[in-house]
Amino acid sequence: MMRFSRLVCGALIAGAMGAPAEACDVPADYHSLLGPYDAIHHADWIGLAVAVRSSDGSGLELEFREYLKGDGPQSLSVSYPRFDSASSNGHSDEALVGNYYAHTTAAFWDGRGRGGLGADCRIRVEFAEGASYLVFGPLQYEVGYENIAVADDDAWLEYVKDVLAGEVQELPPLRLRDLLERSAAVIRVRARMDGEQVLLDEEVLVGELGSYLNATTIYPEEFYRALLDPRCSGWGIQNDVIERFIVIEEIPARPVLMRQTSWCPPLRAMPLMEGPFGFFDSPFYVSMEASGMFATNAFSEFHVSEGRVGLRRPRVIEMPDGTTPDTISVAEFIALMPVQD
Repeated sequence: MMRFSRLVCGALIAGAMGAPAEACDVPADYHSLLGPYDAIHHADWIGLAVAVRSSDGSGLELEFREYLKGDGPQSLSVSYPRFDSASSNGHSDEALVGNYYAHTTAAFWDGRGRGGLGADCRIRVEFAEGASYLVFGPLQYEVGYENIAVADDDAWLEYVKDVLAGEVQELPPLRLRDLLERSAAVIRVRARMDGEQVLLDEEVLVGELGSYLNATTIYPEEFYRALLDPRCSGWGIQNDVIERFIVIEEIPARPVLMRQTSWCPPLRAMPLMEGPFGFFDSPFYVSMEASGMFATNAFSEFHVSEGRVGLRRPRVIEMPDGTTPDTISVAEFIALMPVQD
């Protein structure tokens, strides 16, 4: 199911535009974290661009073909070309997983977007030569560099057009029952530490396979160790038990890339890392990249605390009766799932 392609250390994705590093000032840079609806209104301009090779052949630039809002530059340089290990491994995640399945999965509408916010409050994002992007400017937004694989069949592009035309006034709520009914799988995960060992319990509530945990993370034991072990947090914070529901909307038809970073020092001593992965030590963190049937950008997590499932997130979640509670009981959450044959 999964093949590790390499283990690397440091930045995994390239900076979208050149900018000097500086301390993160959240009040000044709040626009980076704006969700889909607010970002559309905050941006001065929004344009459709294609990533093309720069004239000197040294990298890529975004060449704008159409502006949906305002008037921006004809082109923008990209500081670093795409770290294109996907193509070298015989597959690419740009056309499918990289754009949240034409922006139909809940993960995008919770405001995450392709852009990752770095410690310096700069967006880190990748571009692929020949791919189209809906770009917001002149400031940076996490949702401001989305891949538009098919222009006439992309939910994000259509939503932006509808907002700009005044046909949509807000982000519509996510109906929890609809999300669960269209899901490919739903699992319930419980994790706890037993000495140095991470104990994981997975219950498949929806789905045909016996396990889906490896579809959500490269290395489940280390992912949950980083949440449970106080040596991993850097703050001495310890969780006795981690419990969550994971709703998987799509399982890819072919292998895709996933990247996972661990801030957990015990990872460096694991014998497994001496095997086929290769290993690059770092005083800060260890990053892994693997190809496999990962549900990248197509799953949502619902955390459980004291028997209550948290529903509060950037996009309002609506219950069948029209209410929008911050939490519901575990029994209520399970009752909304489709009946398994």
